[in-house]
Amino acid sequence: MAAKRKSTSKNWMQKAFSKNKGQLHRDLGIAQDKVIPLSTLVAASKRKGKVGQRARAALNARRANTKNRTTRRTAAGKKKTASRKKR
Repeated sequence: MAAKRKSTSKNWMQKAFSKNKGQLHRDLGIAQDKVIPLSTLVAASKRKGKVGQRARAALNARRANTKNRTTRRTAAGKKKTASRKKR
């Protein structure tokens, strides 16, 4: 018999980031009031352990928070435009 999956809440991302607020800044040695550069996040996401996990989560949150869904930055930092059908 298969095990039941726990139901995930809608606010899982808020809960995940509120546990260790600012820890990625401290791990990377960047001041709290500064934005972590994309290149630093990409480099940190390749690390193992908690630092890599936090960096990957930050990248995912950054992608989820983009206002313009048709244009996004790739991991290399280059702009990538989604192909759209012309009517």
